[in-house]
Amino acid sequence: MIVINPILNITHSLFQIEYTKNGVKRKGLLITELDEINENDEIKINQISKNIFYG
Repeated sequence: MIVINPILNITHSLFQIEYTKNGVKRKGLLITELDEINENDEIKINQISKNIFYG
């Protein structure tokens, strides 16, 4: 279970993403200031933990 700070939720969004790293497809969660992400968008992300990213 992931708990998101309610204050953070006002300005950020949480997305479940699928990404490719070294030719291998992986899944994770992305915390971002963007309201909307479209398929095939490229986003620079920073890893927070094994499957949680910020971008």
